[in-house]
Order: sequence, then structure tokens, then C-alpha cells
Amino acid sequence: MGAIYFDITDIVCHAQHHPRVSGIQRVQLRLIANLVKKHGPSSIRGVAHLDDEQGWHDIDLGFLAQQTEFDAAEILIHAGLVKHGRFPDRREVKKYLRRFSENKLLRTIKKLEVYGRALFAPHSLARYGIIHLASRAASSTSPKPTTALKSLTAQDIYVMLGANWAIATTVSMAQAHKDRGGRVVQMIYDLIPYTHPHYHTEKLSAEYCTWLDRVQQCTSAFMCISENTARHLTDFLASHGALADVSVTALAHEFSGYRRNQRLEIQKGSRIANLLQGRPYVLCVGTLEIRKNGLGLARAWQKVHEVLGDDTPLLVFAGSRGWRIEQFEAFLQASNHVAQTIRILPAPSDAELATLYSQSLFTVYPSLYEGWGLPVGESAWFGKYGVVSSTSSLPEVCGDSVDYMNPEDIEDMAAKILRPLQDEAYRSLRHAAIATSPLRTWADVSEDVFRCITDSSPVSELTSNTASSPSAANRPPTANEPSPFLRPLTNARETLR
Repeated sequence: MGAIYFDITDIVCHAQHHPRVSGIQRVQLRLIANLVKKHGPSSIRGVAHLDDEQGWHDIDLGFLAQQTEFDAAEILIHAGLVKHGRFPDRREVKKYLRRFSENKLLRTIKKLEVYGRALFAPHSLARYGIIHLASRAASSTSPKPTTALKSLTAQDIYVMLGANWAIATTVSMAQAHKDRGGRVVQMIYDLIPYTHPHYHTEKLSAEYCTWLDRVQQCTSAFMCISENTARHLTDFLASHGALADVSVTALAHEFSGYRRNQRLEIQKGSRIANLLQGRPYVLCVGTLEIRKNGLGLARAWQKVHEVLGDDTPLLVFAGSRGWRIEQFEAFLQASNHVAQTIRILPAPSDAELATLYSQSLFTVYPSLYEGWGLPVGESAWFGKYGVVSSTSSLPEVCGDSVDYMNPEDIEDMAAKILRPLQDEAYRSLRHAAIATSPLRTWADVSEDVFRCITDSSPVSELTSNTASSPSAANRPPTANEPSPFLRPLTNARETLR
């Protein structure tokens, strides 16, 4: 076996526009970082298509082993797109200053302000949309030069862990590698744009379906993050007559960089302190978009407020704004008395999320559909149980250690949330149980993933009935069932029969 090449094109693209990561990018970085730590940067390599002019480059991923939190600047430095220096990238500065082009004096003042902040308060530049500040990587290892890469050898393994359905070059690379006899592995988080297109834009759903059709033709093995996702994928593959291994490995509960059940203090003057103003709160983590069901939760919170009145704690949404949330925002504006008990913390850092988890009364996760549900597991890592949707893969995350609600039934949602608010003894009991439950770490997951990547056993024929068999993922487990998140890596064809 040669080297394992992880395609990080989507991470590089994301870093060019965003200072924070969530979901798929977070999973990729944590898995790769653990694999680099254990197997070394000579075996675990990175590859990215930088642009049409520069093409594909081999990237040393050793720096990820030292990263505790995503740093967009550092990613771009090691990809060779941003130079290591004391000041922000000039392209970023010019982009910011365009808005002042009609007032030369003001533009000059703003330019001086940017460079002054780069010297004395570099982290504050994110508020200006300037995220590629090379000085933030000053304490990191010196970047190793990237090298142009036209193709991999047949002994190498090409792995796509990311959100690459809008990046045509990755599928082309995968097809070329498979054609030369190489092994191609693709991780599938969910098939939501294919199975539930109404949760996405028409453009994204069309791109995803085109990608899914192409990628099934050039993939040797698929990894799915839940049995629920594997059922949809095996059904899709069977309908196309495709032959590929499909394995399932649960994601981690661990929140990297923080101890199990760690408690963190809210710092005075911080964004969190200003947001909460000393009030108790229930936490909901995730991007604000229609699928995450923020509107449903806000309506349920209105009923909670009707019962508790002035004793209603805050409901904190922690996440970036996504698409199709106009109704959610309109509801908050129209329901002023409810909006007074709801707060939104946009684009939280890992440190902010960790603090919010650890100090919350408990968490809620009202999503209508998920491929996994990272915040459910992260909440458990900090010893906080959750009230969680009973849909899709979510019962696979924490089994019977959390409570379940119907995300399309406002009355049921409100009732399930009210119980731990009104019964402190019950809440404490649930916290105590989850604080001692066995949980998975990213090291656990990375080793499962490594075994799947390097397993080149013969492929068996898929049949469509493997995807239609009943599974515990369709319902909350009963008290006598083992928690599904304790199961190791399995082969989906065997698990789902």
C-alpha cells in the first residue's frame, strides 16, 4: 500500500470565505488530525485542487496534529495560498476597502485601522471579514512547500471525506485514480438533497444528485456515519446496479480539546456573558436553516413561556445563519414577548460552544432530518443530556440516554422540554446517567475509518432489500437495548439485513 491521500479541496475553499467550520468540515479535520498523529504525515497526505491555474497539489498535513481549533489562515498558509507574515493578505484588505472607494480619506483611515489592528489586535479583524491573517499561525510549525501533483500511483488510496459535490475536479480525480487501478473511498454523511430536496435549494439538490450519480461509478468503498444513511445509500446503489462496499461507523461524542464533563466559567465581558446577562438557558447548537427546525422550536418555546411565564429561562441558538429561515425570523419579530427569551449567538468558536454546553441547563436538538447529529453527542461529552428529535439517525447518537420528541408536533416538543425545566430532580438524574455513559472519541472513529480505508476485501453484490429492513435507527431504543453508539465499525450489508 502506498500513501493515503485525503482530498481537502473543500476545506481549502471553505477557508477562503469563512473563519469558522461546522458539520462536515469539523468531522474531516478531527479525523485527519487523529490519523496524522498516529500514522504520521508521510503516510497520511493531503491533496487539493487549488485553482485552474495551479491545479492539484500534495500538501503536508502534519500541522493539523497541532491544531486545537480550525484556523482559516493556517490552512491557506500550508496550502501555499497565503504567505506567512505579520499582516493580512492584501486581497482581503482590498476587498474590505472597496466599500469606501468613493471617499478616499475614509478609505485611507480604514486602511490604517486594519493594519493597526493586525499589529495589536489581530483576532478582531474577523469582524471586518478579514480572516486570512497569517500572524495567527505564528506559533505553528513552519509550512512545508506544496508540490504539484498530476496523479497518484495505483498503490495510493484516494479518500474523499468532504462536501465535494459542487467541486467537479474531485470526481474527475477519483475516476482517473480508479481507472489506473487505485482504491477510492468516499464518506457519505447523508443523502438529504436526494431524499429530501425540499430542505435545500433547487440548485444544490441538482448538483448533489449529479454528483451522487457520478461518484457511485468511481468509488471502491463508501463509509456512512449512520445506519440510517447506509440504508438510503445501499438502496440507491442497488437501484443503479453498483458494486461497492458500504461500511458504517458512528461518529464521536468527544469535543476535541476539552475533558469529559469539563466545566468552564463564563468570562466577564465575553460575547456569552453579554448575551446571557446572568440568566439560565437551554442550548440549541446548529446552523439556522429550515431543516434544523428553529421555527418549530421557537413555537414550542412560546408554549413553554405560556406555562412558566417570568420563570422561563433563555433559549440560546448557537450557529451561523443559513438558508430559508425567513419564517423563523418573522416569528421572532411578531412574537416580541417570546423573542425576549430567545438569543442567537452567530458563528460561535469552539471555546464559546464548549462554555455554552458546560453551563447550559440541558440541550435541545429539534432537527427534522440528520445524517448524524454532532451537537447531541457533544452535549453528552459535557455531561448534559438533551431533548432530541426522534427522526432519521438521531436515535443512533445517544440511544436511551436522551429524551425524544416529535419535531413536527409542537405540543409534544413543548411537553418534553417542560419536563426537565419543571422537575429539577429528573434533570439531575438524566445528567448523572449521561455523565457516566461510555462515549466515543475521535481517536476511536479515526481507527474505524482507517480500517475501512485500508480494507480491500472483495465486494459482494448488493440487494435492494438490505436498505428496507427495519432498524433501531427508526425509533428511540427501549430501556433494555444496548446503546447503538457503542457498536464498532460494521458492514452495512450485514448490519441492515
